[in-house]
Amino acid sequence: MWNKSSDCLTIVTHQFEDWHLQYVPTFHEDFERCQKSLCNEAQPAETNLCPPFFDGKLCWSYGSPGINRHACAEGYSGYAFKECIAFGDHSEWYTNENNMSFTNFANCIPVHEHNTEPFYIFKMYFTLICFFISLISSIAAFGIFARFRSLHCTRNYIHMNFFISTILFTISWSLNLLLNTPAFFMVFKEENSSHWFFCRCLHFSMEYSLSSNVFWMLCEGLNLYKVLVTNVFKQESSILLYLGIGWVMPGITVGAYCIFKKIFDNDYCWKIDSFSLINIVNFPLFICIVINTYFMIHILTIIYRKMNNSSSINQQYTKTLKATLILFPLLGTYNFIDFIMPPEEGFVSKILMIFYQGLLSLQGFFVALLYCFLNSEVKANINRCYSDKFASSSAKKNLEMTEVTNTKTEDV
Repeated sequence: MWNKSSDCLTIVTHQFEDWHLQYVPTFHEDFERCQKSLCNEAQPAETNLCPPFFDGKLCWSYGSPGINRHACAEGYSGYAFKECIAFGDHSEWYTNENNMSFTNFANCIPVHEHNTEPFYIFKMYFTLICFFISLISSIAAFGIFARFRSLHCTRNYIHMNFFISTILFTISWSLNLLLNTPAFFMVFKEENSSHWFFCRCLHFSMEYSLSSNVFWMLCEGLNLYKVLVTNVFKQESSILLYLGIGWVMPGITVGAYCIFKKIFDNDYCWKIDSFSLINIVNFPLFICIVINTYFMIHILTIIYRKMNNSSSINQQYTKTLKATLILFPLLGTYNFIDFIMPPEEGFVSKILMIFYQGLLSLQGFFVALLYCFLNSEVKANINRCYSDKFASSSAKKNLEMTEVTNTKTEDV
């Protein structure tokens, strides 16, 4: 427990230990600001009230027994709730079995995620529509690759896993968009409610699906680099390495993030990031984007040099160059936009936001279009399949007609 007092009142914080004071730079400043604010208030005549309280995010004045509410912190809409429990002639704020106070931040929605302005409503529906297109395309492409055995190879196995990660990504992030409303989060009224478990599972699935999607982009880039530039590793071991990169690595980073979140910042739906713990997930993703950018630049350089040195195969390399340029956004290099996005709500920021959201939510569609729907090998297999079925159906009909004719002839 850490107590701090002044001449006018005492504010007791027993939610945070010394590690909180050490790792949150603005904790002391926020505390002093809270203390000055409460010192200017007249002390109420009632005695059966919960004392002033600073929970590390919000400054609570004297609370009446029952549920008290407070406007959310800057950048969030809605209200936070805190329970004051009466014990005879005095009252105390609710604490759990670990003697840690509990503030219900469930109704505190980031302003940029829940905004009634026309632009943000348009962005939400635009993103949902793009996610739906990407989801349908990814499911169709995965089904096609799984259907034809002649398409089963390391390259297409990578595409199939990428489509699976895209399907998980679109479903989890679409659910987040649909459920991220104050009306939905009002159901989180109790600390141990099963809704909290669902909310945190959704948060985990979002981060894991996003991470696996970016790591499978790295696998796409690594495989392209391997084919066009150098043989990085043996063919027979490559698929296992790709599976480890695409599914295991995201599990390690997101799992570590969840463990630290549970230990150090276990409140709300894990959306309020007091210690920037999300960087445990974001830093490896940034490294993946940097590596893919290197792959892209190196491949483009080699292709450009070969185009200049050999005119007899210019057409071949021109096609390769076009494919590489189309692949440029699909390797996740567009994610740099998220890192350089200006914080201001200006015109440029909104344009970049829509552009980035479009690329992010349509990536499954672009990959399906490039590697499946427009792929000559895939189209040949589909045409062959339908040709065989048509030929078999025609032969069956001809046989039936022949049998009917023979039967009629015998009757005559």
